[in-house]
Amino acid sequence: MRKQITQSTSVDELVKIMSSIKVNIGADYYSLGTYFEHSDKDKNNLFVASDTPKEWREKYKAENFINSDIRLIKAKQS
Repeated sequence: MRKQITQSTSVDELVKIMSSIKVNIGADYYSLGTYFEHSDKDKNNLFVASDTPKEWREKYKAENFINSDIRLIKAKQS
């Protein structure tokens, strides 16, 4: 699956792959993000593909969890 993700050529294709992975592992939702730290246009450019409920995304943003989510902190460090 990793190869499919890295070789995907569109957001639609990526969403299909993530949906398939979600089903295969028995998860309820998926969320995938890429942080473009070295982007020439915007130093804080972030891409997120997710099917989590709107209410959860709004709470995540309102509570500023993006700055305390250990998964994102570790991802930025790697």
